[in-house]
Amino acid sequence: VRSCVGTADFMAPEQAADSSRVDGRADIYSLGATFYFLLAGRPPFPTGTMAEKLSWHRTREPVPIWQLRPDAPDGVVGVLERMMAKNPRDRFQSPEDLVHQLLVAARKLGVAPEVPEGVLTVETALPGQPPRRPFLWGALAVAAVIALVLLVDQAPRHERPRPGPSRPVADENSGA
Repeated sequence: VRSCVGTADFMAPEQAADSSRVDGRADIYSLGATFYFLLAGRPPFPTGTMAEKLSWHRTREPVPIWQLRPDAPDGVVGVLERMMAKNPRDRFQSPEDLVHQLLVAARKLGVAPEVPEGVLTVETALPGQPPRRPFLWGALAVAAVIALVLLVDQAPRHERPRPGPSRPVADENSGA
């Protein structure tokens, strides 16, 4: 059983509601909120009391990152939006799935993130599903998010209209 640990700025909606019913998808949300902070320079809900922030993580959408960072590539925006989905079922279901999509997004941007020595299975796993190694994949997910944030400024910029408040992430395996 996990305890309710974290700050209101980065806590998953389900963790704020009932910390006894969280799993690794709450960590993916929190990592998404951290990713949001790295891109925007502010947390998803920058004002309000702790109680308000906890409530807003459950009931409100933050300002879309593409409004704060119009230069953010669509693939990065889509991964971030899926990481921060209110419903855990709509998020990446494991760190492995997140790392997989981050690598796909990096490849679409034409950047080749450094894969740490000993993690060659990541490369051989694409485009299929990666093998399950929770701790290694969690660390790699954090590193991949940081690498993508640093690489966003190096990606080619395109002027493009932005649709409504959210855009679905197409998983390359879903055919969407």
